[in-house]
Amino acid sequence: MKNITTRLLLIEDDPTVAAIISDTLAGNGADSGGSYRLIWEQRLEEGLRHLDGGTHPYADEAPISAILLGLSHTDSHDIEAFDRVAAAAPELPILLLGDFDDPVLEKQALQRGAQDYLPRNLLRSGIANWLFRVLNQAIERKAMALSLDHIETALHYERQRFQAALASVSDGVLAVDAGGNITHMNGVAEKLSGWPLHEAIGRPLADVFNIIDGKTRRPAECPYAKVMRENKTIGFGMNSILLRRDGGEFGIEDTLTQLRDTSGKVTGGLLVFRDVSETRGMALKMAYLAQHDALTDLPNRALMHDRLVQAIVLARRHQRKAALLYMDLDHFKNINDSLGHPIGDKLLQVVADRLLTCVRYSDTVSRQGGDEFVVLLAEIEQPHDAALCAEKMLNALATPIAIDSHQLYITLSIGISIYPEDGEDAETLIRNADTAMYHAKASGRANFQFFRQAMNDRVVQRQSLEDSLRNALERHEFVLHYQPKIDLENGAITGVEALVRWEHPEQGLISPALFVPVAEECGLMQKIGLWGLREACRQAQAWLRAGLDLQRIAVNISAPEFRARDLVNDIRTILKETGLPGDLLELELTEGALMIDLETAQTRLMELKQLGVHIAIDDFGTGYSSLSYLKRFPIDTLKIDRSFVQCMTKDPADAAIVSAVIGMGKSLNYRVVAEGVETQEQHLFLQANLCDESQGHHFSRPLSAAGFASLLENRTSELH
Repeated sequence: MKNITTRLLLIEDDPTVAAIISDTLAGNGADSGGSYRLIWEQRLEEGLRHLDGGTHPYADEAPISAILLGLSHTDSHDIEAFDRVAAAAPELPILLLGDFDDPVLEKQALQRGAQDYLPRNLLRSGIANWLFRVLNQAIERKAMALSLDHIETALHYERQRFQAALASVSDGVLAVDAGGNITHMNGVAEKLSGWPLHEAIGRPLADVFNIIDGKTRRPAECPYAKVMRENKTIGFGMNSILLRRDGGEFGIEDTLTQLRDTSGKVTGGLLVFRDVSETRGMALKMAYLAQHDALTDLPNRALMHDRLVQAIVLARRHQRKAALLYMDLDHFKNINDSLGHPIGDKLLQVVADRLLTCVRYSDTVSRQGGDEFVVLLAEIEQPHDAALCAEKMLNALATPIAIDSHQLYITLSIGISIYPEDGEDAETLIRNADTAMYHAKASGRANFQFFRQAMNDRVVQRQSLEDSLRNALERHEFVLHYQPKIDLENGAITGVEALVRWEHPEQGLISPALFVPVAEECGLMQKIGLWGLREACRQAQAWLRAGLDLQRIAVNISAPEFRARDLVNDIRTILKETGLPGDLLELELTEGALMIDLETAQTRLMELKQLGVHIAIDDFGTGYSSLSYLKRFPIDTLKIDRSFVQCMTKDPADAAIVSAVIGMGKSLNYRVVAEGVETQEQHLFLQANLCDESQGHHFSRPLSAAGFASLLENRTSELH
């Protein structure tokens, strides 16, 4: 079969759209056995040169078959561009390119004979596979319209051929006489309307072709009456809906042309229409997807921004307030890293559902991306309303989330900004709510904070700290200090806890309370912790080789480290590299690190126990305060949090708690260690209650490696 080349003229000032059309036509043309030759001009005047019959670079090629015209050119205005192109090439079909921003202009062009309308936004979104079909149909329809005069003249002789041609057209075709009564319908028109030809013939067009406005649901004017009144070909807009005979309905696009005899007298009309429900449905679907998160189906960042702008306008008009709640899931990265992204995705979906239960219908819950959510509270009375909503959200996530075989505990850190106090535009409100959210994380997580101006200063400081922290390992700025643990029965040093310290070259020694939360948030804690673990094991083995009697060295393992998939292998490798026996290493874990996923935690602890290491629960009593998990986990030691120890000699409640923990630990055959012991009175209280070990400034501050070695040697000599 001969390869047919179809030449198209594109007049469009957007190079991106031109490139998309060119690529699309190139691919579809190859599949159809033909090819397209696209001539692209950015300016209207240059495009018209191809239509004036004069000399141009492509004059010796096949004639142009169709024109793609972008509206609103810089060298022409409004409908003028279409009129000039239509006047220069009345025989060619013209398809419009637009952006849905000027419906009046688009309607004018369609009414003046434009064959179709192609949204630029769908082309830019990559939905251009329908372009080939639309072009072919437009060319077919225009060719048919141009041949109508000839068909009228030869109608009596070519009726059978005409009917065959109509039957082959993919659009519905409906012919009426001068009075607007139906004379013919092709098979597609019968199928779409639900009227068989033999019942439709002779009926008024309005009976068979019953259309309404899709937005107003009101009956639309009979197209033939409109054609006769305006005395020209007309096209109908994007909202036309055809009511089928059986009660069904679907969106259509149509064009109606007058039929005239050789003398110019109107003899009837020809209506060409097609079902565009799928096209419109696709356009609506793409518009929805462009504004919603694919995972949670919540409004996305773009839609949230639009609604926030609208909320500000309404709040200003009604002299009300609006609130923006910016929230982040605490330790979500650890769940993704340890359990995988599928579990993380399901968790996000559950969180989204729970957040929706906490807001009004008029409010908006959106997902910004990752584990960040933003809630817009439109038109509130006072900031307290936002606080109540934040509390509801914190409570909604307090219940564990069951996903597959995992029981997951997750919390929120929420930052709140209020219009107009914290900003009078969307960008400022979002930025300040985000700032407040980071302050909530710094305040212990699982809480909400209102924005205060002073927080901006803290944000700057935090960013500076994060920047320095990222280079601290490479610059060897981290060191370990060692704090001994004392046997309360005989005063012997039973072990030592290795504590990571950061010696900043300019700021000096930085407290772990400052840099550890930052390291966890920016994903550095695992690297820092791994360095600390390796260095502690290396130092412990060095002390053993030096002949020092070291019973055990303890290392803190943060929640991100514990949930890292390679933790067990990393510890196995470090023990092998340093030569330190596993039973001389103790890992200190917080309750929170274990409680996010009980099943995984139990499995991981058992794997660690197989290496011989000891397991201690640090800061006991300050986490979830649940005792049921103790029997599930292979625990060796309980460490009483310093907050109870410091007040136990003054507060009877704290004294009771400490006594109870010691008694419970002994009944479960755990060693009990009290941390933060600073006075002789505290020391005597712990002795009296049969606590096993203690550590704190009362005995020794954290020491350098050399300082601890000297202390251990001297204490051993004193005891002997």
